[in-house]
Amino acid sequence: MAARARRHAAQTFVGGLLLAAGLAGLPLFPGQTPAMTVVSALFMLKVLFGFAVDHYRAHPSKNG
Repeated sequence: MAARARRHAAQTFVGGLLLAAGLAGLPLFPGQTPAMTVVSALFMLKVLFGFAVDHYRAHPSKNG
């Protein structure tokens, strides 16, 4: 069970790391308008972090 918790924590960390790297690289694209940069950042948030995390992990029950 502890190994599974570490794997989920690692998924969240890697998702956040990829998001940070992607957002840091957005200003490097030439010729983007500020509106397009915002749209790209929101899309990157959805894809890199949202799909990198296991949303269906089992949470421990409160009843034991």
